[in-house]
Amino acid sequence: MTQPVSSLPTKFELTRPILDLMSDDQSWSRSELRDALADALHLTPEQRAETVKSGGTRIHSRVSWALYHLKVSGAVEAAGPGKARITAFGHQLLDEHPEQLTSADLEASPQSLDDASTIRDDSENLPVYWFVGAVFGDEPGDEAYDHTDQFRSQGRWHAGRPHKYADQILTMKPGDRIAIKAAFTRKHGLPFDINGKTASAMSIKAIGTITRNLGDGDGVEVDWNADDLLPEEDWYFWTSRSTVWAVRPNTWKSKALIAFAFEGAEQDYARFLAEPYWQKNYGLAAKPAVQEHDSKRLEEETPDELTYTVDDIIGDGCFASSAELNGYLNALKRKKNLILQGPPGTGKTWLAKRLAYAVIGRKDRQLIHALQFHRGWCTSR
Repeated sequence: MTQPVSSLPTKFELTRPILDLMSDDQSWSRSELRDALADALHLTPEQRAETVKSGGTRIHSRVSWALYHLKVSGAVEAAGPGKARITAFGHQLLDEHPEQLTSADLEASPQSLDDASTIRDDSENLPVYWFVGAVFGDEPGDEAYDHTDQFRSQGRWHAGRPHKYADQILTMKPGDRIAIKAAFTRKHGLPFDINGKTASAMSIKAIGTITRNLGDGDGVEVDWNADDLLPEEDWYFWTSRSTVWAVRPNTWKSKALIAFAFEGAEQDYARFLAEPYWQKNYGLAAKPAVQEHDSKRLEEETPDELTYTVDDIIGDGCFASSAELNGYLNALKRKKNLILQGPPGTGKTWLAKRLAYAVIGRKDRQLIHALQFHRGWCTSR
């Protein structure tokens, strides 16, 4: 089941209205542009309140991405912390395109063409985009948890020793783009039809630019971007569970992932599902991979499961029986707490999250929070 397509203008449909507002040559913040655009476009209260997975409003996210593409093209420029203003080229675009700007119009700008010409065909000379994990324990044997918020607040990322990625991390350079990702699988609520089978998926939880390599084979300092520049949806099919994944723009898949994570591009599900590997894996060879109308789904928010039950926990891979899981849930609802006991790596955290989803009735990562207590802090007196 998918959610209705948003009625909000796309990020590229917002580029010209933004330039119209900025044509007064004043400095504008994203929040000011968001509010002025909402008024100018006569958005309804429901449209203004639409949210994306990060919790922010969809209109603010799309304004941020529209500004990003305008900056890349040279149509706007930074004008102090959090501010931007139109350039001479921006005024030129308004004159040349009186009705609407497209992605092709922006990509054909002199600045964009100069940027594109620096990328060579030789794969070794192509830039590296780093997709890294952030879920691990602080000490060997500790239960893993998500360090994303900690890394963002500290302006850094590290892999969490012990690990086998030192050689790769040492090659990370200032200026390289980096994204924190979380790979998982999803069966329900997919924005495409794969005959009820499970798809590999990946959330982009933070994006930024490396500013310094610490030289210890474990970490780098990072200038993290604002949350509203994160993709509105999850990425599917071509994923990696490796803690460090170096991606170069040398195939159509890698170029698509890079554009999705760092440039706000939508994923072309149809192209992936037309590939022989996924055709065979999902049993799609005997029929079209994606129905014709699926191209319209690219603007949808990829939903988490709208309902989540014990059957979904089992479908996600739990080996406990339905009766056992219902017993856990009944105890949790009655006692307001539940202790899951077992050695590290046996799936306690995995199950705890899914029991929480079943209690609230939907698989929404924004509605649960993991809290870890260091075992040395709790002592008897």
